[in-house]
Amino acid sequence: MTEEQANYTINAPAHEVSIEQLYHFKCCSCHGWWSIGDWQPIPQLYCPHCGTQANVKQITPPTAG
Repeated sequence: MTEEQANYTINAPAHEVSIEQLYHFKCCSCHGWWSIGDWQPIPQLYCPHCGTQANVKQITPPTAG
């Protein structure tokens, strides 16, 4: 038995998808967490919880294992 490719087209609506990078921040003062999608790196941010302005320091997440 051989497989043959179907010779028809399905004209159905297509789902659209986009990719978003989500950045998670932790305040150095109050330790509150917040997230920003598709953030453009800047050197300082204000904490939305307590208002502290501080530099942004990137960390490397721990690896599984």
